[in-house]
Amino acid sequence: MSRNTFVCLLFSQDVDTAFQTEAAVAAIADALDKVERSGFQEALQQLLSLEQVDSKPCGQEIPVGRCGHSACLWESSSSQEDAEFHDNEIASTVGLQVVVFGGCGGVKYERTALADVWSLDCNTWAWQQHTFTGTSPAPRQGHSAVVKGNMMFVFGGWSSEGNYNDLFAYDLENRDWCEVDAPWPGGGARWNMCGLLVHARPSTKFFIFGGASSEASENPRRFQTHLCSDIGVLTLAEECHWDFITTVSAAAAAAEQRETVERSGQLKRRGQGSIANSSQQAPAATADLPLPREGATMAYFAEDSTLVVFGGWSGKWLGDLWTCCVSSVVGPPYAVLGLSPPCGPMTGGTPIILKGAGFTTGSIIVRFSVGDFFADVPGTFVSSTEIHAVTPNVKSALGA
Repeated sequence: MSRNTFVCLLFSQDVDTAFQTEAAVAAIADALDKVERSGFQEALQQLLSLEQVDSKPCGQEIPVGRCGHSACLWESSSSQEDAEFHDNEIASTVGLQVVVFGGCGGVKYERTALADVWSLDCNTWAWQQHTFTGTSPAPRQGHSAVVKGNMMFVFGGWSSEGNYNDLFAYDLENRDWCEVDAPWPGGGARWNMCGLLVHARPSTKFFIFGGASSEASENPRRFQTHLCSDIGVLTLAEECHWDFITTVSAAAAAAEQRETVERSGQLKRRGQGSIANSSQQAPAATADLPLPREGATMAYFAEDSTLVVFGGWSGKWLGDLWTCCVSSVVGPPYAVLGLSPPCGPMTGGTPIILKGAGFTTGSIIVRFSVGDFFADVPGTFVSSTEIHAVTPNVKSALGA
């Protein structure tokens, strides 16, 4: 029997996942070599006499098949003391884990809404199901989840039992759920949106775009839902809160920029950005704005503070690509937290100290503004938390 015939016979059966391990692959290769040297029967007997490799480490279960779930990367830092405190339920690890929550699935053709939490150790590839406490979310799919530090935030989703616009936080180290008091300003439930985390100072942002929505508290029929094209942003602070950002097309932003008035001297009129915080939803879609959609994907380009959205469904499959600058929402990668002397009446030529976080070396410009006018002066880097500058003399420019 030829090598190819042997391979066809071997893999025409329902091969257990154990044969996908390196040890099994090596054993198969060795058996194939022996076919040529000693014969098929002897090689097959040796192969089948091997001890099967357990694809479920430590006898643990693996997540049931599912779709519509979330998967987030988490850098854990559990210690042995933590594991002992939790009766060894939490593995002692320091590394990356993938945290999976919810979805819809089951065995074979089951369609059960899920609310379980699993973590996959990226070093050992071992799954572990979480046993948690607290007020947990209802089973759901189509939600959006992000991880900040040791907290996972879950927003929205749907199931056959209902539709959701609630927000939950899950402590990944202590394995405890709680519902976050951050009312959703968008009205109805939201699901099948895309979401991501953007690190910013002083507060990290959780962006979502698009998705499907309905005012119905129970699972609506398809014609009772509508698709969305707005951008929501959750500020993750001591008191979390949602906002919508108003978007304009690139053409409108360029026209607005051309109308910006610049004044001579040190004082210049500030132009308006293309995005600003707003409690209103984004305007209706036009040829210059994305169609409302669900099932899109979104990424973030930190260098330009830009969201990148691709594809989705809007009555047809979409393959378009859109970018949206959110620099006015995210802000710079630093934060000014204080000023010395305290902010108040100051004359030109006054030395000041800016206190903050995330300052870096390089060209530093400190801007002073009054109303629509501003003046820039150079700043001196002292440390990541301190910058020195001297106030500008704008007396003549103000006509005083």
